[in-house]
Amino acid sequence: MATKGASNRYGNARGGRNGHPTVHIGFQWARAFNKYTLQDHYDRHGAQVGASSKESYEAHAVKFANTVNRKDCVSFIDGKGSTYKYNRVTNEFAVITKKGIVITYFKPTAGYIYYLNEKKGKARYGRYRKV
Repeated sequence: MATKGASNRYGNARGGRNGHPTVHIGFQWARAFNKYTLQDHYDRHGAQVGASSKESYEAHAVKFANTVNRKDCVSFIDGKGSTYKYNRVTNEFAVITKKGIVITYFKPTAGYIYYLNEKKGKARYGRYRKV
């Protein structure tokens, strides 16, 4: 699995242009977790994702958001441009704003069904899309 770096921002084999959004992802790269809700999210979800501190939780969230894994991950973009990303193997879920701020990251107890429920009514694109 590659992470997005300076030479891998947006572009992909499905016709994406380097440095420009594609229908698979709505942010250029994740920069940080929302600083106003970081402590609350760490308190609620830190242990389940294996984070030992809020800084570690933020690092896990940003790394997950920036990891390109077309085989195991699915995503969609809502009407506001936020990307909802889910990994079917590791059961990780995150929401990233179009400005690259992670607003939530956790492992939902309902798993893939949680992702599908989020997708209902929020997806801008009607087809099932992979990251």
